[in-house]
Amino acid sequence: MIWSVLTLLAIYGLVCFILVSLHESLHFIAAKLFHLRPVFKINQFLMPAVSYKNPGRDAQNLVVTLSAPVGLIILGMLLDSEIPYFGLAKILCLTNVANLLPITTDGEVIFLSVYNLIKEKKTK
Repeated sequence: MIWSVLTLLAIYGLVCFILVSLHESLHFIAAKLFHLRPVFKINQFLMPAVSYKNPGRDAQNLVVTLSAPVGLIILGMLLDSEIPYFGLAKILCLTNVANLLPITTDGEVIFLSVYNLIKEKKTK
């Protein structure tokens, strides 16, 4: 019994690590496309994180920030939950909807980028 619980916890941890790595990789790729010199780092929780030079271009920030949550949400919709452990991956991918809310780092950047784009358009 204890081994099956430990095995499931290990699988859950591995799936989480893979999906966080994929999330950050999508940010990395989008930032690379805009030549923002992204850098992979390992944070204090031993999880990957991406940082990049912010040029102050709200449209670019919006695309880089949206790339990861939207990419994983799409992946979550495509995963077949009938395959063992894909159901878990599907749920974790779909939880990226929370990253669109301004209570997360991605959500804050999305909100500020959209706000600045709207404000810039009104001043023109």
